[in-house]
Amino acid sequence: MTWEVIGSMPGAMIVFAMSLSMPQSAAVSPVGAILREWRAVRRMSQLELALEANVSARHLSCVETGKSQPSREMIARLAGSLAMPLREMNTLLMAAGNAPGYPETALRKPALAQIRRAIDLILEHQEALSGFRP
Repeated sequence: MTWEVIGSMPGAMIVFAMSLSMPQSAAVSPVGAILREWRAVRRMSQLELALEANVSARHLSCVETGKSQPSREMIARLAGSLAMPLREMNTLLMAAGNAPGYPETALRKPALAQIRRAIDLILEHQEALSGFRP
């Protein structure tokens, strides 16, 4: 990025200054940020998550801070312990530099035509019950 682009971004000076002053080990990894966010949503401490996932609290801390790179198995255990949806688990895997573990198929694909029709019938039924007419 050029300085003109960086300088024109909101808050860029703060981020740029922080990146210069923070040691590399202090920077939060994308995996760590996602894990911390999900722990907050589930109202779990690091210790609670570590016990649930059967890992040491120290290792979990290292994963969250970016000092340790989690394996696919570790990500699966942590995501399972946090009851993360598969789409979010894919996001966590990709943040760690892995390929997504679960395929995602667009609802418009011909293979999902019956699913689409079932959803349409359910919505039509709900609209009829509620009296809603678009």
